[in-house]
Amino acid sequence: MNTAGHLSAHKQERKSKKEDAIASYEAWKEKKAESLKAKAKERQNMVRKEQRECEEKEEKRQSAKRVKSQIVVNSFENYNGHECLRLVLSCVSIIMFKGV
Repeated sequence: MNTAGHLSAHKQERKSKKEDAIASYEAWKEKKAESLKAKAKERQNMVRKEQRECEEKEEKRQSAKRVKSQIVVNSFENYNGHECLRLVLSCVSIIMFKGV
């Protein structure tokens, strides 16, 4: 093979390697982007789940608070005098100390 043919083959080989490297980099970049999107979606789902759990917990807490308040009202309607006062104070102390 002559020198000109050898240089042309060498140039073609370099060009081919460069194209392969570019294609490889583009494939890696695309895969990385997909991976980042999947992780972001997973984090978003986790945040939504935690938020939903917090909302459910708060709803249960509010429901318990309403039930306890209703117990106090019902107790007040059903008892008289010292018994009623003792029961109300007992319920209020439970609500205050348990943070409900």
